[in-house]
Amino acid sequence: IRNHLPKETFFAGVFGLMDFAENTLYYLNCGIPALLMYNQSYNNVIEVQGEGRVLGFVKNIEKLVKVKKLKLNPGDIILACTDGLLNAKNIRGEKFGKDRVQQSVVENLGFPAEKMSQFVYDQLLDFTSKELEDDISVLTIKNSYILITANHNYSSFFNIINDFGDEYFVCDFVYQDYFWLNDIKILV
Repeated sequence: IRNHLPKETFFAGVFGLMDFAENTLYYLNCGIPALLMYNQSYNNVIEVQGEGRVLGFVKNIEKLVKVKKLKLNPGDIILACTDGLLNAKNIRGEKFGKDRVQQSVVENLGFPAEKMSQFVYDQLLDFTSKELEDDISVLTIKNSYILITANHNYSSFFNIINDFGDEYFVCDFVYQDYFWLNDIKILV
């Protein structure tokens, strides 16, 4: 990475791989200042961090990063954001900070991940009341899945999907089938 960046520059990132069979997220945090997890079982937001540094300042970063593992349960939410969000200041000089991000996650649990990210950004704009001075990135992942206990034609499955929005991705590991709920049409 260092060889492909302009001199004196670096970048931060978070890299993840979701193991759906084990419901586990493997990740590397390379300098992202806030990696938060909402745990539905405890109804709170905690900070989870990895061991890692920003990318681009050394040739071989292998010794400086470590893959971490995070077990997720249905309803858990992961939110990662850059320092531009956390360090943005309002006209009184107060930082937006992690507490406001955590509060936004809890207040918007019922919305799809995309809207949750947008709500955090909108709250930041309201908070600062001015033009932003740094780049802002927010990534939200909702661990939402429905356990299917039906045969291959999903007959009993269709009875329950009306309780869910169209933002759910369904995987059938037995028959190696997958689809988004909004891709299916129910004929009554």
